[in-house]
Amino acid sequence: MARRPAICIVLLVSACAGAGRTRPGADASLDPTAGLPEYGPPELERDLEATRRLIVDLVDARPGMVVADIGSSYGYYIDALAPALGPDGRYFATDIDPRVVEHLHRYETIVPILVPRLARAPRDTALDDLAPESVDLILMIDSVVFSRPADEAEERTDIEYLRRLARILRRSGRLIHRVAWLSEGHRTREQVVSIFRTAGFSGATDDVAVPDHVPAVFRAPDGTVARRGFLLVFRR
Repeated sequence: MARRPAICIVLLVSACAGAGRTRPGADASLDPTAGLPEYGPPELERDLEATRRLIVDLVDARPGMVVADIGSSYGYYIDALAPALGPDGRYFATDIDPRVVEHLHRYETIVPILVPRLARAPRDTALDDLAPESVDLILMIDSVVFSRPADEAEERTDIEYLRRLARILRRSGRLIHRVAWLSEGHRTREQVVSIFRTAGFSGATDDVAVPDHVPAVFRAPDGTVARRGFLLVFRR
């Protein structure tokens, strides 16, 4: 889980909607971020749905598959994927918020293959009890953002977290990692690829183009500069 555990859609909408606006009382001529483009509804809402359709197509859910949705929140992908897994599939949905997990438990009678799990810390997978190579697909969609480590201990923590996920992923499996946008303290795409490879995701990595309107660089509501994110598919 990320240090800021869940990048929920509501927060993303409110954050991006204010991008590019000058702070009250600020002199725009002295603001190096002045003039950066805005990004918000309706483009944001349309892009979220377009990205969801793209990821569902990438998953290509089939009967018997085992899916682990890391930081699933209230289940943005459950209704799109779980029915295709059939009665022999499994859909593990993890979140760090107990209220979210309690909400997901209500759907177990409707979606019998759904298995909600509570992550008890930012780098708790909530899946360590699963057998090695037992999961076909891991989704990490706008839920985990890897910050630049403050020291070697934080670097080791991130790598060990990813190693535990690699352990449960089948050799033929995939991990889909989506980050909509990045702030200054987050790792770049290249740095993210590097820690995944160190953790054991040494197979081919796909850099998937997402059709969206996100500017390459824009200003977040707190005045910091944000950058367009990425969608990566990792293999062991």
